[in-house]
Amino acid sequence: MDIEDVVQRAMRKEFELFRQDIMKMLDEKFNALNKRIVDQDKCIESLKNENIELHKQLDVQASRLDEFETHTRMENLIIKGIPEQTYAERAAGSTEGADGRTPVSSQQAAEAAVITFCHDKLNLSLSPQDISSAHCIKKGPKDGSRPILVWFSS
Repeated sequence: MDIEDVVQRAMRKEFELFRQDIMKMLDEKFNALNKRIVDQDKCIESLKNENIELHKQLDVQASRLDEFETHTRMENLIIKGIPEQTYAERAAGSTEGADGRTPVSSQQAAEAAVITFCHDKLNLSLSPQDISSAHCIKKGPKDGSRPILVWFSS
């Protein structure tokens, strides 16, 4: 046996050991990555299920909110055609009280206009306690004056 054969065998043995070490290291890395992928797949599946549940809850809450808003709107009324008292009331949202000095808010002016309208035109007797809130809303293109949104007390 010559030295060349001995060197080749030794080199083959070392290369085989090196290959086995690399394969072992690659297997470990592959298994670790495979475990991470499986864990992430479980996490994704869990998040999908949670997302589905949250969407169901959101649908229920949206439905409840819609029912609540519908119920709340049952006490509301939009009255169109009541002229605003003055240009100042339209511009500044306030006017003077009956004494000519005390400022009256636009809400108070709207309440007074609704009470007067109901008394004069509808023959209904209303008091300020019958109205929770009243205010003018943006007028539409066909409206002569701003409509009044009224929340009646229950």
